Amino acid sequence: MAWVTGNSVYGHSADLRQWLEARDRSYVLTVAGNEHVWVGFRQVPVRDLWATLPEADWETRACGLGPRPCDWQCRVPRMSGLR
Repeated sequence: MAWVTGNSVYGHSADLRQWLEARDRSYVLTVAGNEHVWVGFRQVPVRDLWATLPEADWETRACGLGPRPCDWQCRVPRMSGLR
C-alpha cells in the first residue's frame, strides 16, 4: 500500500490517522471543520487553521459521483520523529 485516501468518516478517526503515521504511510483524508489537528504542541480546529492558509493555494475539484466539489490543498505537516 503506497498511500491511503478516505472521506470524512475515515478522516474523523484519530486512531486511523495515528496508525497510518506510525507506519509511515502517506494519506489524504477529508476532515470536517470542527475536527482538531495538532499544530505544534496544541490542538486547533481545522476551520481555524483553514482560515490562515492562503486562498490562492486552494483548488476546487470534483470528488466522488456527481457534482460534489471540494476544496483541496496539500500540506506536509512538520512533526517530530518524521524523516
